[in-house]
Amino acid sequence: MRVYCSILLLLVAATAFCQSAFIRTYGMEGTFNEGKGIVAFSDSTYILLGNRQTIGGQSSAWLFKVDSAGTILWEKYFLNYTLSSAENLARHDDTSVVITGTALQGTDYSAFAARVSLSGNLLWEKTFGTNVWDAGYCSVSDNDGNVWVTGLSMGYDTLGQDVMLYKLNGSTGDSIQYRRIDCGFNDKGVYLDTASNNNILLATHSYSAAADSNMSRIWRFDYNMDTVWTWAPVIDSADFLINCLFEDIYQRIVYSGDMKPDTGSVYRLWYGFLSSAGSFMWELFQPPYYLKNIRRGIIDSSNNYYFTGGIFPYYFGFGNSDVGFWRDSAGWVNYRYFGALQDEEGMDLDFAADGGLAFIGTTKSFGPGVNNIFLVKISADGTFNDADYIHYTPALSAESVDAKLYPNPCRGSFRIEIPDEYECRIDIFNLQGMHVVSDRYQSGETYTLRGLNNGVYLIKVTSEHQSYNFRLLLQQD
Repeated sequence: MRVYCSILLLLVAATAFCQSAFIRTYGMEGTFNEGKGIVAFSDSTYILLGNRQTIGGQSSAWLFKVDSAGTILWEKYFLNYTLSSAENLARHDDTSVVITGTALQGTDYSAFAARVSLSGNLLWEKTFGTNVWDAGYCSVSDNDGNVWVTGLSMGYDTLGQDVMLYKLNGSTGDSIQYRRIDCGFNDKGVYLDTASNNNILLATHSYSAAADSNMSRIWRFDYNMDTVWTWAPVIDSADFLINCLFEDIYQRIVYSGDMKPDTGSVYRLWYGFLSSAGSFMWELFQPPYYLKNIRRGIIDSSNNYYFTGGIFPYYFGFGNSDVGFWRDSAGWVNYRYFGALQDEEGMDLDFAADGGLAFIGTTKSFGPGVNNIFLVKISADGTFNDADYIHYTPALSAESVDAKLYPNPCRGSFRIEIPDEYECRIDIFNLQGMHVVSDRYQSGETYTLRGLNNGVYLIKVTSEHQSYNFRLLLQQD
């Protein structure tokens, strides 16, 4: 259960730290960047998780730590894959975090998870899944330090995709237990949290192609991954998605997300309560005038709920959304929003050391990128200050600043220069993930492509010490 004691954090902050309200953005100019997760620590630092795609086309998960003013302290990339995409950041303990996402290795998409210390050291990194297609969406650490990971799995033994659930050893990342869950549709696990009695809560999404609709289900598992109960809402709605859930101090299960009624086309905020035994208690639907979705929710020691997502501050006249914030106590909802003239959306939030809140999301308004990672820090009294704004450019390009591929586009031949490296292996994939070339390569030599059609290809060059990834456009006469 992700319950945070904001009173304790406030006392720590009052004696040692002072944080103001500010906005920070992160990303490379002209590129796509998106924020995914944030974890705040008692020393007023934050670890942020996002994804970056450079002008050259490489997508990479991006983990970095910032100080109390949002200045980057260190950065970490996950470049051992052709492509990597992060989805979730979770606190493992007071000394480390766990990230979850998806990685392309050769022709296979695999779920991946990594545990990283507060100083940026990689403690372990693992990929897992079937032989076709897998993706990681969320992780949580239980009371014994094990890491539970969920996502989707698709193998040759089924025509659809199923929910994937792993329990990993938190010290090594090795798999302890695995379960695959078929809900009868195209299914995936999207959110995990802990509950009392060392139980695990899981939210799943399912898509029915026949009905062209989305639906959700909640599962409760014991420590051995056996099902305690499962619950699915009964709603007269075309689409309903549970995006996050947690157990409150009364051991009720609080779920939240968004739904679109059959009679309309605008999504509504939606959340409700189950008993600890999985019985429905009540739920709340908010009018559709301002709301877009709920992405994440947390709870404090006073049983106040905090949610973030996307919100339309003006229903008429604007097509943009802002970072939405909802604070709830006993069913009474307070709305706020933070943003500018173009789209922003909140993806995660955490309690700051000074008693305020920190949000991470994606923005089109601030920063030089096409999209930028958006860090919004509000003070303990709820102050939002967009006048204190700074943009930070990453220290390293996701495409190595040392390695160069040219010409790009090419007519059939190209060179790759890699400093201090000579013998390498080159692997080439098409955009469908098919492995089309595997060969030896000497740094700086001309390499000629044969038998390939015009199009975009992913190039991976692996040396003894490093791997480099490029996106190449082949334009033959």
